[in-house]
Amino acid sequence: MRIVPRLPKSLRLPVVGLDISDRTFKFVKFRKEKKRFSIDFYGQGSIPDGVVVSGEIKDVEKLSYVLAQTLQSHLKKGPLPVAYSLPEERGFVRLVELPSVEEEEIKSVVRLQLEENFPLSPENTVFDYEILRMAGGQKHMDLVISAFPREIVESYMVSLQGAGLKPVIAETESQALARAVVPSYERGSVMIVDIGYTRTSFFIAHRGIVRFTSTVNFSGQELIRSIMMALGVDEKKAVRLKNEFSFFREDQRKIYEAITPSIDGLKDELKKRLLFWETHETEAPGHRNITVVERIYLTGGESHMVGLPEYLASVLNVSVERAQPWEGIFDLETYIPPISAHDALLYATAFGLALRHEL
Repeated sequence: MRIVPRLPKSLRLPVVGLDISDRTFKFVKFRKEKKRFSIDFYGQGSIPDGVVVSGEIKDVEKLSYVLAQTLQSHLKKGPLPVAYSLPEERGFVRLVELPSVEEEEIKSVVRLQLEENFPLSPENTVFDYEILRMAGGQKHMDLVISAFPREIVESYMVSLQGAGLKPVIAETESQALARAVVPSYERGSVMIVDIGYTRTSFFIAHRGIVRFTSTVNFSGQELIRSIMMALGVDEKKAVRLKNEFSFFREDQRKIYEAITPSIDGLKDELKKRLLFWETHETEAPGHRNITVVERIYLTGGESHMVGLPEYLASVLNVSVERAQPWEGIFDLETYIPPISAHDALLYATAFGLALRHEL
């Protein structure tokens, strides 16, 4: 969702990619020289409990304060232009097929489709769309439409402006992640699994464009609680045991038994969505030539469990690997980013947001 009009590439300035979740925020700004990216600055900060709940800002002024405090050293030259993420669980994504119209008429046609495709009133909806391709002898076109309640988008804008930032682009977490995670050579359908501390999101993208999103309660927090209950340890030790766990170690049987119900729950949720995609989405109108999911990319701060990709691959019969957002952004032969490969997964959404303005 573009907050300001699109400028010619020659007039665009780099933006800060700002990924906001319930507990933390991450930011990154790239520098581009001779078509090669490097990191100008990056960082993260904590958000106090209750300020953002399930993606909804409950305390606008407090969020503005914590953002300004962390970013103050970068605000000395004036407001920073930012591309920021909108919470997946508060928005909707739909793939629709529409009659072909002139480009200047598309927005009006899409607006007429809002009430039919989204459980939101058109006057209280902020939306954006992306044209996928013309189809059917150019009689129809396929579009992906993203829509959010107006109050959600405006609350984020007010918070950012209050922090001295200049909102330029708002985008779903899913599309930002797909831009950072899905390699340019992937031409089929892939799933991105973003495992966080409070929730896990599933995104299916075809040719780099997100077509399907879903969120479940599986989380790092759930694993920690399971370990605490099963082993009778405090939270600090449970966090350490979770971080040290490996599917390949035979001496961690008790931890394995503690987290197995949750891991099996994640496996079952993945199976449901893969089956739904295969049996419904690949055959749906407007989804021509969409393939079954050929690969799953794991990302997010809770995706580092040793052996998790191998375990999921074995039970799902699909290739599973950790995402490597570095590879599609930097020329690693000439530049080593200051963010470790481990932490790069934490910043993947911010990476994708910072890249949006380059398109």
